[in-house]
Formats: sequence, structure tokens, C-alpha cells
Amino acid sequence: MRGILVLVTLACIASAQHQALIDYLERRLLAIEDRITLWQEQTTRYASELRELKQQMVSQLESLDKEKETLRTNLDGVGTRVDRVERELDYLETHNGAQPCVDVDDKLIEQQVTLVTEKQKTKYFKLTDCSDMISSIKAMKILKRVGGSKGMWTKDTSGASGKVFVFNGTAEDTINEFATVKDFTRSQGFSLSTDVKLPSA
Repeated sequence: MRGILVLVTLACIASAQHQALIDYLERRLLAIEDRITLWQEQTTRYASELRELKQQMVSQLESLDKEKETLRTNLDGVGTRVDRVERELDYLETHNGAQPCVDVDDKLIEQQVTLVTEKQKTKYFKLTDCSDMISSIKAMKILKRVGGSKGMWTKDTSGASGKVFVFNGTAEDTINEFATVKDFTRSQGFSLSTDVKLPSA
């Protein structure tokens, strides 16, 4: 009888331990299910955000392509206008004489004449002539045809010699010297120029 009581006691203890283990495993499974549910929600939210970002990027790229095409069209229009202006300047230079670019007011002339009479000094009026402007534009066109992509030309700023110097690129050690702007504009290439050797460093 005593043995049976011991066996029943042991069975009760084992049953209690087994129930505690089952309860622990159920709690762990519920916690794992909660984490899986949270991960699924986060993954769904991240996927939705990525789709929205992709749509925004596609929309912005399409807008940039449209703006790029518009800019290219505008640049083509500007190039066409510049070419037309150059042709019109060539036509004016060929068919019309150079006209003064500055109109001197009659009252200003009278004031200057009066001032000369009062002070008994000789004054000289210098008008900017259109031929200088046209010659400068033509010189730029000539330089564009004969010069390199980094070429430039400039007048002699140290005095009143009127010389023109052409720097044809940055890798050379020689510049071309023209006596006047007109020589520069009439020259076929550098035929009317004089080579000037730059001193070495």
C-alpha cells in the first residue's frame, strides 16, 4: 500500500512538472508569433516606402529629361539667332559704310565750343565709330576659325600703337603680332602677322 502511495505521489509531481513545461513552451511560442507578426508588418511598411520612393525617382527623372530637352531646344534657338546676327553684321559691313555709334548732342557741342572759346584751349572730340565694333566682332570670328579652343586676342594696352596680339592656345611659346586691328581682320589666317617668341621660364 505504501508503495502505491509513493507511485501516485511521484506521478502527481511529474504531471505538475509536465504542465509547467507545456505552459512555458506555449508562452515562448506566443512571443515568437508576436515577433514574426511585427517583422511582417515592418517588412510590408518598408516595401511600401520603397515603392513610393521608386515612383518619386521615376517621376523626377522624367521631369529632368523633359527639362533637358527644353534646354537643348533653347540652346539650338540661341545658336540660330547668333548665326543670323553674324550674317546680318557681315551684310551691313559689306553694303553700308560705317556710321558713328555715338550721336553727339547739339547743345553739348555748343557748350564745348563755348568752353574752348573762354579758356582758349583746343579740345578734340573723339567719337566711337561703328567700324571698330564691326572689326572687333569680325576679329573674334577670324580667331574662332584659325585659333585653338583656348585662343584669345588682345590690343596693346601699354601705348597707342594699335597692335593686336593673338595667343593661339596655352601650350605654345609663340604669339602672333598684327600691326592693327584691320590687318587682323583682313588677314587670311596669320599671313599678316609677325611671330614673337616668348622668353622661356
